[in-house]
Amino acid sequence: MTTVNAEPGDKVKAGDVLYTVGLRPVVIAQGTIPSYEDLSSGSSGKDVRQLQAMLRSLALFHDPITGIFDARTDSAVRAWQRSLGIEATGAVSASDVIYVDHLPIRVLLDGAVVSRGLPLVGGEKVLSTLATPKFSLVLSGEQAAAVPDNAAVAITSPDGKQWAALTTGRAQAADGNVTVNLGAPTSKESICASQCDLLPASGVTALDADVVLVPKTTGWIVPTAALVSTDGGGVALVDSAGTEQAVTIRATAQGQAIVDGTNLHDGAHYQIPATQ
Repeated sequence: MTTVNAEPGDKVKAGDVLYTVGLRPVVIAQGTIPSYEDLSSGSSGKDVRQLQAMLRSLALFHDPITGIFDARTDSAVRAWQRSLGIEATGAVSASDVIYVDHLPIRVLLDGAVVSRGLPLVGGEKVLSTLATPKFSLVLSGEQAAAVPDNAAVAITSPDGKQWAALTTGRAQAADGNVTVNLGAPTSKESICASQCDLLPASGVTALDADVVLVPKTTGWIVPTAALVSTDGGGVALVDSAGTEQAVTIRATAQGQAIVDGTNLHDGAHYQIPATQ
């Protein structure tokens, strides 16, 4: 092992160099078939298709992906080898490429195996891919009681930006605290999305988070004391002529309410019922 190029937690893409052995680069690529044999002109199969797909992602191969190592594949391989600074033989060794199911992805190299100066004989497990980070809030019982399910949460990322999340479930701990699990607003992505590489590769990271108990709301603001119940079970304001104007309450806070209504307008006068 002569160099280690991928730091713990690095996000890598097809063609990135993970490390070098005898100064020969070992790169990562996307594919479901492990690299198990040397490939050269005349080879064919799914492993050749994976190689051609990697070369295409590097803009070195522009022909259809056939799985046949033909003359144009040979030319693309030689161009790729020259870009790596190694002899352009046109032959790809089984140890030149490590295939993983999908890319880009964060990786973690086993430091006990992949370290400058250590020998490699082949077959070692050198690479782990990092799972999607999990996010949660640890709240007191009183705090947790105020946080509803599917509440919006704004997490401050390590670079000061905002990550959106939702509360998805909770579990009571032995110490009385409650762990509230968080998920992404869209189930197809993670909370940190394309910025997960900002998080350390291991351990627990503490981030600031704001739970949105009352979503930002706009509308007409009136004193809550001016709201009256109607015979039909609704809510209304009483105008200066004594007529009830039906309204819908959007939010309340600090003695005020944000309401919607058909006949509301700026500057209108409404009555506050007398109290003893």
